[in-house]
Amino acid sequence: MKKVENLAYLKSDTFVVLDIETTGLSPDKGGRIIEIGAVKIDHKGNVLDSYQSFFYPQMKIPKKIVGITGITDEMVKDAPVIFHELPKLHKFLGNVPVVCHNLKFDWNRFLLPTFLEAGIRKSNPTIDSLKLARAIFPDEKQHKLGNLCEYCQVEPRVAHRAYDDACMTADCLIYMIGQMEEELKEFPDFHPESLPTEEVHEIDVRKASYWKGYGYHRVYINVNYDHCFLKVYYDQDFDYWRLNQELDDKMDFVSWKLIQKETEEWLGHSLKDWKGAKTK
Repeated sequence: MKKVENLAYLKSDTFVVLDIETTGLSPDKGGRIIEIGAVKIDHKGNVLDSYQSFFYPQMKIPKKIVGITGITDEMVKDAPVIFHELPKLHKFLGNVPVVCHNLKFDWNRFLLPTFLEAGIRKSNPTIDSLKLARAIFPDEKQHKLGNLCEYCQVEPRVAHRAYDDACMTADCLIYMIGQMEEELKEFPDFHPESLPTEEVHEIDVRKASYWKGYGYHRVYINVNYDHCFLKVYYDQDFDYWRLNQELDDKMDFVSWKLIQKETEEWLGHSLKDWKGAKTK
């Protein structure tokens, strides 16, 4: 058998298997996440929890993507912007191993950078079920999810829909773990730690300025957050926060609720309809 990365994590007592659908192949070329589906399972494949959401990409979904996924503009028009949902997804994922069929695409290319833009640094252990499939079924030429379901005797579901793909990947994962029973005996059981509870942060808002342009209405804010200088903005149209810089290496999580609370107390006004400029 070929060498499998992160083999020890296959002894975890819990996994989150997830899949995404996007408007394109790269965020650098305008690709945006339009659906995330995830299932949390134990080591026997029992479903512990699930997550599914559409996201409004703030752009038209290309016809090619509609043809592949069946996801239309109508289906996402009232969905939240992804930055709304990321704190919820962060808690859902916790610190358990994340499994994707083609980890490089779903996790590394799209989700990790998106989390960072939202002020969340995710460091979950990861497992690529695509690489695992290539190791377990080396004589097979195709290792796409549909092919893998056939090899693992998993009943196919709706293809190219995030939640269904996540469920199929989860079933295949459990089958493949069963095929590696001997290889896994040398590893101890893996028990992910719980997420730390939110701590008290020192926040000092230094500047706020309203900006309107290109159809956006935003409040740009400079803030000292635990002695780290941050440039952030609040989107008044879609009610979400976003970093306007890279996340400081010393930080793993930015509490937008606390920044909003401190900013609104300093301004004496709700950010939702505030227009002006103020410097401390």
